Amino acid sequence: MFLASPLAYGERPTQVETIETHYSWVFLTDRYVYKLKKPLRGTGFDFSTIEARRCNAETEVRPSGSMMNPEPIDVTGISGMPKNLRNSSSSAAGGRPRSSP
Repeated sequence: MFLASPLAYGERPTQVETIETHYSWVFLTDRYVYKLKKPLRGTGFDFSTIEARRCNAETEVRPSGSMMNPEPIDVTGISGMPKNLRNSSSSAAGGRPRSSP
């Protein structure tokens, strides 16, 4: 997946850590966290369309009383692979700032 490559990000991180969950891929750069929903459908959920994944992502980033984010987060689409990665052997859009450990 091209998002695992540092070349996929305008911020030009030194590395990208990829974590796969049941419903998403999460990409941790030096500064931000990016989450890409998988196109899945199951009992009680349907992320099979772009619209459904966007709606779910917008719900996730909506502030709630106990989950206020110190920095803004954004939901954005991915329209294709960057030209600089099309011929790359690397595998691997707004993101959320990473908190320091």
